[in-house]
Amino acid sequence: MDPDRFRQALRDLSPPGDSLTELVEGWNIQLLAAIDEIAPRRPLRPRRNRAPWFTEELQKMKRDLRRLERSLKNIL
Repeated sequence: MDPDRFRQALRDLSPPGDSLTELVEGWNIQLLAAIDEIAPRRPLRPRRNRAPWFTEELQKMKRDLRRLERSLKNIL
C-alpha cells in the first residue's frame, strides 16, 4: 500500500451529508472505496503445513510442559 496515495485519498473525501447517520455511512463508504482502490483485497492462499511432524497431540504435550515449567518456577 502506498501511504502517500492513501493520505491523498483521505484529503479528497467530501462530507457526505448533514445528519450523523448520513455522515457515518458516507464516510464508511468513501473510506472503504479509497482503501479498495489503493490496497485491493486479494484472496488469501492457504498456507502449507511447514512442520507436518508437529501434530495436535505434540502441541498439547508442549503446552502441558510449559504449564508445568511455569508451576515449578513459581514454587522455587
